[in-house]
Amino acid sequence: MNEQLLGAGIGIVTTIIGGIFGYILSEVSARRREHRDDQKRSAAVRLIVGLEIERNLQSVRAAWDALKQQVGENTDPRRQARALVDTPLLPMSRDSLKSQLENIPSALSIATATKVFRLYDSLAQVETLRAELTGALADQQGELAKFRQSQTPPGQPQGILYAPRTPFDSKAEQNWPALESTVIKLLSEGNPLPVA
Repeated sequence: MNEQLLGAGIGIVTTIIGGIFGYILSEVSARRREHRDDQKRSAAVRLIVGLEIERNLQSVRAAWDALKQQVGENTDPRRQARALVDTPLLPMSRDSLKSQLENIPSALSIATATKVFRLYDSLAQVETLRAELTGALADQQGELAKFRQSQTPPGQPQGILYAPRTPFDSKAEQNWPALESTVIKLLSEGNPLPVA
C-alpha cells in the first residue's frame, strides 16, 4: 500500500511539475511572440513615417536647389523670397504621422519622437512662411495694378505722387531669415527615421 501511495504521490508531483513547466514555456513563448510583434510594429511605424518624412524633405530640397540655381550668389531677401514663391513646392504631408500617432510612443524613443515632431513643425513653418509671402506678393501686385491705373489715389489732389504699398518686400525682409535658417536646418539634420 505504501508503494501505491508513493507511486500516486510521484505521479501527482510529476503532473504538477509538468504543469508548471508547461506554464513557464507557454509564458516564455507568448512574451517572445509579443516582443516580435512589437518589433514588427515599431519597424512598420519607422518605415511609414520615415518614407513620408523623406518625401517631404525631397520636396523641400528640390525647391531649395531650384531657388539657389535661380538666384545664384544674390543674397537679397526679396529676390530669394520671390524665387521661393515662384518655385513649385509640393504640399507637406502629415497623413502617415497622423495614422501612426497611437503607435509612436511604443515604436520610438522619446528623443527620436521629439526629433520627428520638431521636423514636422519645421515643415509646417516653411509652408506657413511661404504662404505669407505668396499672399503678400498678391497684395503687392494688386497695389501695383492700382498704381498703374491711377497715378494718384482716389481723393488725392492731382500732382501728388502715390506710392504703392510694398507688402511683399516688407514681408520678405521680415520672414526670409527665419525661413532660410529653418530650411537649412531641416536639410542639414535630415530624416530622423532614415529609410534604407
